[in-house]
Amino acid sequence: MIRNDEENSCEFNEIMDIYRHLLASRYLNPISRIPKSRSMLDIFWHYPENQFRQIVRMNKRSFLRLLEILSAHPIFSNTTQNPKKPTAAWIQLMIALQRFGCFGNGASVDGYGRLFGFSHGSVCKFTEQVKQVLLSLNDAVIKWPTVEERKVISRRFKIKYGLPGCVGIVDGTHIILSQRPHVDGEVFWNRKSQYSLMKKL
Repeated sequence: MIRNDEENSCEFNEIMDIYRHLLASRYLNPISRIPKSRSMLDIFWHYPENQFRQIVRMNKRSFLRLLEILSAHPIFSNTTQNPKKPTAAWIQLMIALQRFGCFGNGASVDGYGRLFGFSHGSVCKFTEQVKQVLLSLNDAVIKWPTVEERKVISRRFKIKYGLPGCVGIVDGTHIILSQRPHVDGEVFWNRKSQYSLMKKL
């Protein structure tokens, strides 16, 4: 209840001034601007094939094909009234693929933000958008090989890698060995305390 005496009227006016100030302020605390650099984006396409593969977990040809598919999706077109130019689809894809290929601290949102010059929110948005489009392609691109295709793949694995009956290996999969190899056995000891073989395909 507000009384009309002068003291309470002054107090009420002060409270209303603070309230109006809060409504007019987007942030209550001062924003610290973090310096960002986008130099990584300038050199991305100049990396040799092996380093390019380390960054996005695929070669340039595969990356460009995936980019072509993703770019056609409406999620990457700016249909809002926001005049700001949307971030290029290749940048969003590159950042998302880097995050997908890492785990724990290696997939830090703020770390990628600093590396590529984007805010925390932008990195999350890029990742989410790419994820949505990839999931929408699931039924069209992910299929178990036919009987004939499995025979061809299995034959190739046996000839090239000495693995009979194999039709696929997830990147980073260790083939556990029953014993320590006689030659350079220590090289085959992995972080899971087992002897294993890991082929880069």
